[in-house]
Amino acid sequence: GNLDIYILESVSIAIDRLRTIERSIEERPELLMNSSYMGSKDKYTRDLYRCCNELCLSPQSRAKIGSLSLQAEKEKSNPLFDAVKDDD
Repeated sequence: GNLDIYILESVSIAIDRLRTIERSIEERPELLMNSSYMGSKDKYTRDLYRCCNELCLSPQSRAKIGSLSLQAEKEKSNPLFDAVKDDD
């Protein structure tokens, strides 16, 4: 019910923030030495794992979701799929 919505919102926020933090670190590696910044990363990582536990996602389930996401990303950027889609 409503609790699932809250957990899904929380996990979405945690994922988004972690991705933002990782992009920032790629652009500015010196952020790795910033304890406040890395503390935020740690907080959102814990939030993500807590939410996954609340959603009863085992490590295997999380890996499967990750591989499905990767496959969807590959399909989205595949020129062959784009060409086939244009024929429909």
